[in-house]
Amino acid sequence: MTAHPDTLSATALPPHPLSGDGSQPVAALQDVDDESLYAVGHHLYAQARYDLALPVFGLLLLRDSLERRFLCAFAACLQMQGRPEAALTHYLTAAVLDPNDPVPVFHACECLIATGRPQEAREGLEKLQALCQPVVHDALQKKAQALLDLMVTSSKPIQPGRKHDSTCH
Repeated sequence: MTAHPDTLSATALPPHPLSGDGSQPVAALQDVDDESLYAVGHHLYAQARYDLALPVFGLLLLRDSLERRFLCAFAACLQMQGRPEAALTHYLTAAVLDPNDPVPVFHACECLIATGRPQEAREGLEKLQALCQPVVHDALQKKAQALLDLMVTSSKPIQPGRKHDSTCH
């Protein structure tokens, strides 16, 4: 039986990600506004402290499970922790929430490659090209095309670059 987030007690939550000894529960962060929490999570992510950023973004998702920034940030932490299958679910949810944004589609394709599904990744990257708007997504389109080119020319499985922004734009 899964507990509803509103019924969880403070002791059932993971330790506060910023307390060194784990003595304060995440519940202590529940009075902090979303934007401040997001900034903390993003700062931790930028420092490659994915294990600490993940529960911050998880708390934000408990508050608003349809906020694309929170979904992408949570997914990025999972991806950087080497959990592409789990990340894929969140990237795809973000992509469904805004089907015109190619950013989560690109990161979903990275996860597909990492999980050994290159054909699905190739199809996604090809469709992503149509979503990219000139100027706005030039860099992303170039990365997607480079990844497609690499998939075509490489006989070995490829692993996409690990460092990327934790946000969906």
